[in-house]
Amino acid sequence: MRKDTRPVLLASSLPLLHVERHDDGTTSIVCPDCRTWRMVAEGRIFPHPGRDGKRCDASARRFALDVRPATPAQRRAAAADAARRRAPRIHVMPAAPVPVPVHRPIAA
Repeated sequence: MRKDTRPVLLASSLPLLHVERHDDGTTSIVCPDCRTWRMVAEGRIFPHPGRDGKRCDASARRFALDVRPATPAQRRAAAADAARRRAPRIHVMPAAPVPVPVHRPIAA
């Protein structure tokens, strides 16, 4: 693995939605260079190809989780709370006219 001279990428320096903590304890982040989701293994961004097919410059960059991101269960609970606050839309449609039955004779 090549030596990375760039400073450690801190989770607090990334937007909140770019850090994902999974139920099994693994972490994924959006690569700051190529903007794709990548796994974090052993404190480094997992090596991956960039957009031009060559190795991405952020491959194997050190990463530190200095904030405690919400677990997926906490995020789902927060989303459920938000869903309860919003009222469902009510679509009022006019009733369709009742057609005259075919078997009814026409009154003359």
